[in-house]
Amino acid sequence: MLCFFGFINDRKGVDTLLRALHALAADRPIAGKVLLLFIGGRTGASDPTNIAYLAQIDELIAELGLEDQVHWTGYVPPEEVTASFMGADLCVLPYRDGVSFLHGTFHAALVHGMPILTTQPRVHLPELIHGQNVFMVAPDDASALAAAIGQLAANQALRQRIGAGAKVLAEMFRWDQIAADTLQLYRAIGAGQASASDR
Repeated sequence: MLCFFGFINDRKGVDTLLRALHALAADRPIAGKVLLLFIGGRTGASDPTNIAYLAQIDELIAELGLEDQVHWTGYVPPEEVTASFMGADLCVLPYRDGVSFLHGTFHAALVHGMPILTTQPRVHLPELIHGQNVFMVAPDDASALAAAIGQLAANQALRQRIGAGAKVLAEMFRWDQIAADTLQLYRAIGAGQASASDR
C-alpha cells in the first residue's frame, strides 16, 4: 500500500501520483494490488485554490477509475497518523517543486522511518542519497513515478534500506542535534576570530 501525507494542493503533485497509479494497471505483476491511502485532512484553509484543486482530484479519481484503490483517513490524531504510516509500504510525495527540507510532510515521513519516493530537488541537497535514504524521480513525470513505484513494490530490501536511511536522516532534525550543531558552528566561528586576532 502507498501512502501520501498532508493536505492536498497543486504544489504536491497529487494528480501526477494518480496518473502513475493508473499507469500501474498495465504492469501485470502488481496490477490491482496497489492501494493509495491519503493520510490527514483533505485541504487546508490557507489558500482558496486548494478546494478547486481537490475538486479536480476527485474528478480525476473517477475519470481514471481509481475509486476502489484510493482511500482517505480524513483528519486523524497523531497516534493514528503513525499507525497509518506503519500500515503502508511506501510513502509517495511527488512535489512539483522537488523535495525540500522545508516540506513538513517530508519530515513526518522521515521521522516515521518510511521508505520515501519523492521528486528531485531544485537545488542539490547532499544529505539526500538516492537509493539510500530516499528514492527520487523527476517532478511531474507520471511514467517515471509509476516505474519507481513498481521497482520499489517489487524490492522489499530496497524499501527497508531507504526506510532505515530515512530514520537516520531524521536524526539531524532533532532539536538536541540542531542545538549541538549550532554550538559547534559558534565555537568554530569563535576559534576563527580568536586565531585572526592573534595575528
